Amino acid sequence: MTASITFNKDSKGNITSAIVKDALAFYCKIQKPSPIYEERTMHNPTQFEYTIDLLVNEDVADEWDEVFAKQPSKKMSAAIFKEKFKLEDESVLDDPNAKKFYLIKAKQAAQKKDGSPMHPKMRPRVAQVVDGKPVDITFSELVGNGSSVDVLLNINQNDFGTFSYLSRVKVNSLISYESGWSDKEEEVFLGGTMEIDERDEAPMAGGSGNQPDNGFDMEEDDDDDPF
Repeated sequence: MTASITFNKDSKGNITSAIVKDALAFYCKIQKPSPIYEERTMHNPTQFEYTIDLLVNEDVADEWDEVFAKQPSKKMSAAIFKEKFKLEDESVLDDPNAKKFYLIKAKQAAQKKDGSPMHPKMRPRVAQVVDGKPVDITFSELVGNGSSVDVLLNINQNDFGTFSYLSRVKVNSLISYESGWSDKEEEVFLGGTMEIDERDEAPMAGGSGNQPDNGFDMEEDDDDDPF
């Protein structure tokens, strides 16, 4: 599949949204937000965000960089890309033999900068079309690396620049993520099935979202956007 990007504009020519189509998803952290880049190694992080890394082609990366100068794409050598992402099936790539790979990160903060919660409508969701209708699979499916997706982004333009915010992910071809954790192992260890007490579960507690944290993340730029 070949990725593409389109921009929607209002009557004044301002960009209101963007759609990235036929990208490959990596490290989809939408089911549960993860600590922001600056707090990723903190014991008790306080700021969280929903993110997804998108593998696109060079043309899309160039278009992205022209609009989102403070959220630039990341270029990787083939060796680094394949080491970091460890795809089981490289046939999903447009060109498995490419020398360079291009990634863009779509994200949305889980909180405002003052720590107050974002409006629920700002929370990113994952959908899949079933029998012609979009179905919310945010909490029922884990989007694995290499899944083909379309992504809808909200756009904000101000004196500091143009910024994108993750809104919706539509899964075209799902590669389900398997965590490797077995309930059977727990049952054997404990000598039976344990009912989890969720009273103390904090909605923003740690966790790396849909994919395990392997110590790698794309570089972040310190932007001045108001959100």
